[in-house]
Amino acid sequence: MKITDIKTYSIEGKLKEPFWWGNGGNDKRSATLVKIETDEGINGWGEGWGGVGLFKDMFNRAVMGKNPLEREKIWSDMFDELNNPIIYPGIGGSAMSAIDIALWDITGKKLGVPVSVLLGGKVKEKVHVYATGLYYTRKNFNDEVDERIKEAKKYEKNGFNAMKIKIGALKVDKDLERVSKVKSSLNSNTMLSVDANQAYDLRTAKYVSDKLHEMDIFFFEEPIMGLDVEGYKELVRYSKVRISGGESLRTRYQFKDFINNKAFDIAQPDVGNVGGITEFKHVQSLAYANGIHVYPHVWGTSIMIAASLHLASTFTNLPISTSPNQFSQEPIMEFDQSENPIRYSIDTKDSDSFKFKDSYLYVPEKPGLGVDIDENMVEKFSIDE
Repeated sequence: MKITDIKTYSIEGKLKEPFWWGNGGNDKRSATLVKIETDEGINGWGEGWGGVGLFKDMFNRAVMGKNPLEREKIWSDMFDELNNPIIYPGIGGSAMSAIDIALWDITGKKLGVPVSVLLGGKVKEKVHVYATGLYYTRKNFNDEVDERIKEAKKYEKNGFNAMKIKIGALKVDKDLERVSKVKSSLNSNTMLSVDANQAYDLRTAKYVSDKLHEMDIFFFEEPIMGLDVEGYKELVRYSKVRISGGESLRTRYQFKDFINNKAFDIAQPDVGNVGGITEFKHVQSLAYANGIHVYPHVWGTSIMIAASLHLASTFTNLPISTSPNQFSQEPIMEFDQSENPIRYSIDTKDSDSFKFKDSYLYVPEKPGLGVDIDENMVEKFSIDE
C-alpha cells in the first residue's frame, strides 16, 4: 500500500452573528483539511489549524510513496523536515497534525477497526464532555449577560453538566460580574470554567483566580501568555483554582518544560496542533506520568472531534479509580457548541455521527475515524488561498 497524493482544502463558513474572546474574534469559522489518497483506493482525512497547503511540497519526500500504515516512521520523517528550520513549533506542527490524523484514518479503514482499537482499545465507551460557547456578542453589558445566561441554560437543558465561558475582553471586575451572574443562574451541580485566551499578566491572573475560587469555578484556562513556563508554574502554586493551558503548543518538546515543572494542573493539547494522534499520545503519557490531567482542546470539524474522541476513550482515570468521580479523576473533553456552519456539514451523516447523552459523547465504532466526508460539501465550503 502506498500514498499517491496529498490534497488540501481550506474551508470556511460565515457566522450569522460575529463573536469574540479576550484577545480576538471573528465573523466566520474556518479549517484546513487534508485528504491522503492511496493506490488501494483507501483514503484518509485529517484536519489542522491552517496553512497545511503551504507544506505539501515540503512533505512530499516524507509522505509520498510511503506505506501509510508506517505512521511512526512517517511522523519522524515529517518532523525531521521541520526540525532543522525550526518550523515545527508553529504552522508546521499543524500541517504535520493533519497528515498524521489522515494516516490513522487510513490504517483503521485498511484493518477494518476504529482508531481507538489501533491506540490499544477503549477504556470507556463514552467520554465526558463540556460545552464551549458563552463568547462575547453584544456591546451592551446587561443585554450581553442576559444572552449568556439564556445560552448557558440551553446547554443545561440539552444535557450538559459542564460548560466554559470566555473572560478577558472587559475590565476585570465587569468580567467577574458577568461570570458570577452566569454561574448563579446554573444548577448547583453544573460546573463552570473560564477561558481568558492569554489576556492577563501574572498579577492580574492571581487576582482573578482568587475571585474565581470564591465562585467555585472549575478551571481557569490560558490565564497568561502561552509560552510563559515560569509564570504558569508560579500561578499553579498560587491558585486554588485549577490552571489549564497548552492548546497551541506543538509536540512533546514544547510541552516538556510545562509538564516537567508541573506548570499546568490540566494540559489541553489540540490534536490539530500538537502533531496529530501520534504525538498527542506521547504528550498524554508524559503528563499522566507527572500527575497532570489531560483534557483535549477541540474546536474544529467532525474530523477533529472524532480524532479527539478516539484518543480520550483510551485515557485511564487519574488517579486510577474503579469508581471515578466527574471533575476529579475522570477526564473531560471540550465539545464546542458555538455557531459553526462547517462543523458537521462536511460529514455525510451530519451530527448523527456523534451520539450525545447526559454530558457524554459516545465513541465512533466504524473503521478509521468513523466519519464519512462529503467531498461535495468540502468543495462547497472551500476558498482560494
